[in-house]
This record gives sequence, C-alpha cells and structure tokens, in this order.
Amino acid sequence: MDEPDIYDPKHWKWSTFYYNQGDKNWFVPGKEGLGLRPNFAHKSIQFIFGLILIITTVLILYNLDVLKF
Repeated sequence: MDEPDIYDPKHWKWSTFYYNQGDKNWFVPGKEGLGLRPNFAHKSIQFIFGLILIITTVLILYNLDVLKF
C-alpha cells in the first residue's frame, strides 16, 4: 500500500491543519520540517483538542470570575 503524501496541499486546510482520512498516523511532520502536526481526520484527535479547548475556556472564565464553583 502506498504511503499518503503528507505534503499534498489538498490535505492541508488553511495551510495549517492536516486532515487526511487515508492516513493512519495521528501525527505527521510539519510542512516546514519542524515539529509534528496532528491529523484532524481522526476522531480521537478531535476529541482531545476539543477537551483541551473546553478546559482552557472554563479555566479562563473561572479566573475572570465569570464562573464560580
């Protein structure tokens, strides 16, 4: 089976987010060759980043005294 072409522009949304359902890897090398980029086609990655976003939002709102526990 052929390896997916991670540098194909059709797999990069807004030149920043990698999204390729045919790629089994959770992370791929960045286009610049530095670091790793998550493959947002995986539901697990979407869940993890969604959870991080929710936790960050709750912590910010709590520190601004908008939320009180």
